[in-house]
Amino acid sequence: MSKVLTENSYLEEKVKLRILATAEITKNELLILDCFSADGTLWNLVKQQTTKKIHVLRIEKRKDAKGVYLVGDNMKYLENIDLYQFDIIDLDAFGFAIDQLDVILQRGYNGIIILTFIHLYNSLSNKILIQSGYTLAMIKKCRSLLCAGPLDKLKMYLSTKRIYEMKGYFIGNKNYFYIRISQNRQVKI
Repeated sequence: MSKVLTENSYLEEKVKLRILATAEITKNELLILDCFSADGTLWNLVKQQTTKKIHVLRIEKRKDAKGVYLVGDNMKYLENIDLYQFDIIDLDAFGFAIDQLDVILQRGYNGIIILTFIHLYNSLSNKILIQSGYTLAMIKKCRSLLCAGPLDKLKMYLSTKRIYEMKGYFIGNKNYFYIRISQNRQVKI
């Protein structure tokens, strides 16, 4: 059975989430880094529904997306670009952009990060489980058991990064939320 990946499912919730995130910032002009931009639909819709002036630097791996964007692997950009200039970094990926999030956190970014966490049966990454305290031997032995309660496992993983709160929409196995990273990595949203 093949997986069907739907671009921008729960579009209304995703747009509302971005509007909530922009409202957290007192500035009227914002710079967004959209790391999985596709055709730029989400932020174009947000621009239509807010009075804030929003500039988006888009990254997309596909070469046939609409509009102007940086083409390529977002990891290479995240490792080299000045992240401090962005008010929001958007990581709306299929699944969970754990590698991208880790790079952003390791580089000491302060600001809002928008995330998507989609989980399927037994689909939690080993990285989430290992950083949550499970060993590779445990994962190999009882993966099904350890993948139960995936949102709780995600919260455990985030707590290892000193991130304790998230704000957003949690719809079955699809979770759309943002976190606010501050100097001391204590998130209070």
